[in-house]
Formats: sequence, structure tokens, C-alpha cells
Amino acid sequence: MERDLFASFLRENFSPLNDYVLSVFAAFDQDRDGFLNSAEMDCLVKSVLMHPMRGFYHLTAQQMEDIKYWLDITFRRQIDTPAFSLIWRYWLRPILSPVCALVVSCAQNDVVGGLAASTSIAKINSIMCSIPWDMVIVTQEWFAAESSQKQSIERQRNVRMCIGGTWGAELHPGLDPPNHTVYVRCSAPTDDPFYSVPQHDPSVATILSNRGITDFYVCGWHTIPWIKGAAKRGLRTVFIQDASNGIGTNDISYLKPHGTVMAKSSELEYLVAARDRRPESAFVSAVNFAQALKMAVSSQNGVHNGRH
Repeated sequence: MERDLFASFLRENFSPLNDYVLSVFAAFDQDRDGFLNSAEMDCLVKSVLMHPMRGFYHLTAQQMEDIKYWLDITFRRQIDTPAFSLIWRYWLRPILSPVCALVVSCAQNDVVGGLAASTSIAKINSIMCSIPWDMVIVTQEWFAAESSQKQSIERQRNVRMCIGGTWGAELHPGLDPPNHTVYVRCSAPTDDPFYSVPQHDPSVATILSNRGITDFYVCGWHTIPWIKGAAKRGLRTVFIQDASNGIGTNDISYLKPHGTVMAKSSELEYLVAARDRRPESAFVSAVNFAQALKMAVSSQNGVHNGRH
């Protein structure tokens, strides 16, 4: 079994102090020339992406090149210590020390039904309470009667559901969220629920930003709009397959190319602890890193670095 070279930096043990940055840089600067060349960056990326039981993830040559492309902020295919310091703080930090939110979508009486309902609710309760989430959000569709017929394109229904103030819009009685749960009511049918809240309530986008959330885990019902919205906002997104309902083959084929991690509930402990570090999420972090740096340069110099 391969040794996890980053085990001492996970979660609360992550440190941005320069001494740690230089020690990690030196460990991968094998020719001691003060730069990480392409082969040394291969070793770094490979060492970061691993599973505690299965070892290093196998990356295709294209996956490796894609990640290195976004990390190559000097455009010289080699990384010096100032560039690595940025990579450490803004690419590696969300990988090694993620801030994780769980979203339970639409576990409501009008939505939850059938023989599998009690099993699904029990699974979600276990996930909410057994994993050390940084935030748990429970969402409800809470529509006015006149708007409830404007159904989301995602669901393609013609029946009235989740009308605010009715029994159908209430959370399923078996749902048992932890005490620190944040409750959000989405007040209009939309395929982007991040801002679909009553006028004076904080949006989910604002809530996540204020808490510095990097990783967005989704389960429940009507989950696809949440996943699409999270991916669009650059969140490292995890879809919990065995705690979600109503997902079709077309939905799955959409999620995978957009960097969404497909996980089972039994895999969450390692993922949230950053002991299971997936290539899909590392790629999302690399894109976020490069785009954030481009925005910072643009705001300072009034120019952009030319990457699209």
C-alpha cells in the first residue's frame, strides 16, 4: 500500500505557513534546481490523489495534463516556490482541508412517497448525523398556489405540489436533521435554486459563501438543479447515489463530464476527511485556482492572462 505523503496536512492540520510549503516543495524538487518540472509535477499530483485503501488513483495522460495546465501559472511548465506557495494555499487547501456542506433536497410529504420512502429517509438521517459536516442544509420547495403550476423543466409535472402552508410542503415526519441544520425554503419553481428564496431571506449561494464552503454534497429528491447550480459556481460537487431518488440515465451522463463525483454513502467518511481525494474534484480545484488568479490579476492590472 502506498504511503499518504499528505496525511499530516489533512483537515484542521493543514497550515499555510511558509515552512510547511517549502518542506513539501523540497520533497518533490528531486533534482534540487528550485523548480518543479513537468515530471516532478506528475509525482506531486499523483501523490495528492489517492484512496486510503486502494492507493493512488490512476490518471490518464489527458487528465494529468489538464490539471497541470491550470496549475501552470508561470506558462513555463515549471513551478517555482512563489508559484507553489499559491498552489499550496489555493489548489491544495480545498483538497486537503475541504469545508463540506450536505444539502438534503425536498424531503417533503408531496415528494417522498412509495415503499422505499422509509428506507431513503433512514439513509439520509444516518448520513446527516454520522458524518462531521461543516454545514447541513435542508431545503423545501415552498410555492405559492398560483406559481406551483409553473413546474421546473427538470421534473416535467403538471400537478400542484409543495404549496406553502400545506401538509404536502412540510418535511417528511421521519426526517431527523441535527440541531445545527440550516433550513431553506425555495419559493419559486426554477432550475437554479441557489437564489430561489423569499425576498428577505439569504440565498443558498450567500450562505455557502459566508461559511467558506468548498465541497457540496447532495442527496434527497429533485437534486439535479442543485448539482448543476453547484457545478456552475465552481463548487466541488458530490452526488450521493444511494441516498437520492428520481435520477435517470441522462442525468448521470450529464454529471460525470462536469466534474461531479458519484459516491455511495459508505464512501462519505473518507471523502469528508480528505483521505479519499478524487481526480474529478482536483480538476475542479485547479480550474477554480486559475480563474481566481486571473480575476485577481485583472483587477490589479486591468488586463487578463488570456486563458479561457
